[in-house]
Amino acid sequence: MENFRCPVCEQPTIAPRRKWSASSFSPVTCPQCGAAVYPSGRQASLWRIVESLLLTLIVIRALIDFSAWLVVLALLVIAVMEPLRLYLVPLVRLERSGGGFAR
Repeated sequence: MENFRCPVCEQPTIAPRRKWSASSFSPVTCPQCGAAVYPSGRQASLWRIVESLLLTLIVIRALIDFSAWLVVLALLVIAVMEPLRLYLVPLVRLERSGGGFAR
């Protein structure tokens, strides 16, 4: 699997595993330029909302009319949405301002 590019130095230095676990509270430090980066919070949240809505609809349907195919569909949604989130949500730089953090 190919590394992701740092949004500051544009070098492919961020491993997928590190991007997966990064957040604004626990950013990844680029080994090339030392910038603190994390996946864009707004876009990551949007992906989580879409995934949650799809899974909720599937669970409601499963409660009404249980089918093994609905369980497979729920697992498929998770298996597709999580890698898509990893690849489509861009990394952004965490900038420190004053006493806290700002994007």
